[in-house]
Amino acid sequence: MQEHEFSNINSWDVIGENNNEEEDAFSSLYKKAENQMYKGNYREAIDLYEMAANLGVIEAQSYLANLYLCGLNGTDIEPNHPKALKWFQKLAEHGDEIAQFQCDYLHYFGVGTTKEDRETLETVLQGSEVDERNALKLVGQMYYFGEGVMQDVWKGIEFFKKVADLGDVEGQIAVCACYLEIGKIDETISCLNMIENANYDLVEAQKNWLAQIKSNIY
Repeated sequence: MQEHEFSNINSWDVIGENNNEEEDAFSSLYKKAENQMYKGNYREAIDLYEMAANLGVIEAQSYLANLYLCGLNGTDIEPNHPKALKWFQKLAEHGDEIAQFQCDYLHYFGVGTTKEDRETLETVLQGSEVDERNALKLVGQMYYFGEGVMQDVWKGIEFFKKVADLGDVEGQIAVCACYLEIGKIDETISCLNMIENANYDLVEAQKNWLAQIKSNIY
């Protein structure tokens, strides 16, 4: 993929030179990028995301990292792994464990390195500095949704099961959600019962996720 060049847009022309509220201005720049993406003006949107990211807007850095990792379906915007690595590294510097794992993943697959061999995600897991549970969940997500790897739903579920077996409630809920999505209702109910019997102290987001799963069963 060819390197994407900036347009002639100047970031300060976009956000306003006389705006003393820099944080609001940067946020406005990010919103302009979202608006252009929504309109289908993808190149203009990427220019704006790049500007916002270079000004330190975390949301823009995260969007670009994932955009360059996977590309954008239905457009001519293809994956650009060196650029993805650049932004994941920025996010990792802020303590983002998922971004750190993505850096590990890209490095092991030879991006930004001189390494000739291509390792598997399992090998990446063994060498990653990321917390084991978070890494397992991320690999499950990558396989299940085909993010950066060839999609393999069952392999994704396998990794979610591994973290679920470690007592991770989010991993257990993820297994429930996957089973529901592929039509395995009995397995879904079994997972739900296991979670409820464990009497976890769930946070609001986890409660809402479970409630959504239940609403699609009962």
